[in-house]
Amino acid sequence: MKVTINGRDFIPAPEGSGLPIWTLFYQARTRLGMTQSHVTQVTGISTCTVGQCETEGYTPTLRTAIKLARIYGLSADDIMRGVPGC
Repeated sequence: MKVTINGRDFIPAPEGSGLPIWTLFYQARTRLGMTQSHVTQVTGISTCTVGQCETEGYTPTLRTAIKLARIYGLSADDIMRGVPGC
């Protein structure tokens, strides 16, 4: 999957890590060279929510987690391993 933002291509290269979901989302975004604003432009998720999803202790809604996983190239398994209690 390739994502193009402002003429720049981003190609995710996910690895299942079992990291906490907030760490997984932060690392995926920064690995792709994306800012929170880029993620907002592509997904429609507010910058505030994108930031919260990268904060320890915050668990996003399923809809938000799926949107972020898609843009970051993460599978459901990748993100579910990072959700406490899953």
